[in-house]
Amino acid sequence: MHPEVHPNPMGIEVASIFLQDLGTDSVAHSGRTLSEHLHGTHALLSVWRQPEALCIAGLLHSLYTTASGKQLLANPPSREALVLRFGAEIEALVFGYSRYQQAASMGPVPVDALQAQLAIVYLANLVDQTIYMPRQVAPRMAYHLQRVRRGLPPEVAAWMDDFMPLLRWAF
Repeated sequence: MHPEVHPNPMGIEVASIFLQDLGTDSVAHSGRTLSEHLHGTHALLSVWRQPEALCIAGLLHSLYTTASGKQLLANPPSREALVLRFGAEIEALVFGYSRYQQAASMGPVPVDALQAQLAIVYLANLVDQTIYMPRQVAPRMAYHLQRVRRGLPPEVAAWMDDFMPLLRWAF
């Protein structure tokens, strides 16, 4: 059962303007712009009927670092700037995500309430990137998704199971 979601268009609009001001529309990422990827991740979380704070965190998820530890922005926002603009809950999710994705890329991560939320963002991130990856990269991404699956909460693993046949069809 998913919580009832009532998206706040103002929150999404403010976050989109913030991303534009950071220059995410001119940063290459996963075969598109960083802005397109972040909006794609947000869209998946919205379709999966996640709470607004998690959707906004998904929209901002790569502002600190990527799974490889790479910084995508020349001038990333400070933690304080995100707290002031979006609140402590969203900033904690974005910061937690930067740590979670690095750990998840190495193998299963223990699941607690926060980790379960971060796993949902991580899966949305991977699914969005995989959809736009070149065909030759899809098998490697499928392997990574299967490896990550072991550490996902059951509900998130079920979403991934729904997605995997679509990925296999692509190659």
